Amino acid sequence: NLAPRREDVVQRYLIERWAAECGDRVYAVLEDGGRLTYAELLRQVRSTAAGLQAPGVRQGDHVLVWLPNGPGCLRTWFAINYLGAVCVTINTAYKGGLLEHVVRNSGARVLVTAGALLERLSAVDLSKLEKAVVLSGAAAHVQGLEVLGRGARERDDEPGPLERPIEPWDTQCIFYTSGTTGPSKGVLSSYLHLWTMARFTVSSREGELLVNAGDRYMVNLPLFHAGGLAPPTAMLSIGGSISLVGTFDTATFWRRVAGSGTTVG
Repeated sequence: NLAPRREDVVQRYLIERWAAECGDRVYAVLEDGGRLTYAELLRQVRSTAAGLQAPGVRQGDHVLVWLPNGPGCLRTWFAINYLGAVCVTINTAYKGGLLEHVVRNSGARVLVTAGALLERLSAVDLSKLEKAVVLSGAAAHVQGLEVLGRGARERDDEPGPLERPIEPWDTQCIFYTSGTTGPSKGVLSSYLHLWTMARFTVSSREGELLVNAGDRYMVNLPLFHAGGLAPPTAMLSIGGSISLVGTFDTATFWRRVAGSGTTVG
């Protein structure tokens, strides 16, 4: 059997592994200088996962994530996958017809977003979308959409058990193409697909890893894109770390590199 084990590929099991083996090790250095250890990452992910179960998110469900880069987006992505649900990302620039197409095509009932983006939904058909979890900012009223409060963002209780183990071939994320030849297509990405792509970005032509657990990879591409999700996946796979910033900025790039201890970018 040449397929990697679920424990080496699936996000849930990797987070649990590193939290148990090296919980004090830093996984993420945030833009404000905060540091997130593996132990704290697991605690936040489980809390957020329990919060997402409250509005009915279950294993296999599609959940829309419409957020800018930041710890909230990272935590939400991990929490959705922790439940064995599918993270469906939306470009934060989308509005109108592009936004409506993704909402309809996703088949999602639950959205996690920022208050500043929510108002754009007033101009589109919500299709099956029923509930929105707003992580930050004031939430606009959107007809036909239930906006949920803090209890759906994080909870003190534990998430319920999985219906079955999460397998490497299960769908982890759905990304939407740019739509240059027509409406954006939803690309189904399994855990094994994203893991393989992520490892490829940090490997030599011969397949030798060029990073180790002591390295820190700067993430400044959007997390709604596969290019942004690849570095966090690659470093999680080896127990390494990332530095997470909102966007690439030439004026502050090298200062951020030095301040965060970044070694790869």
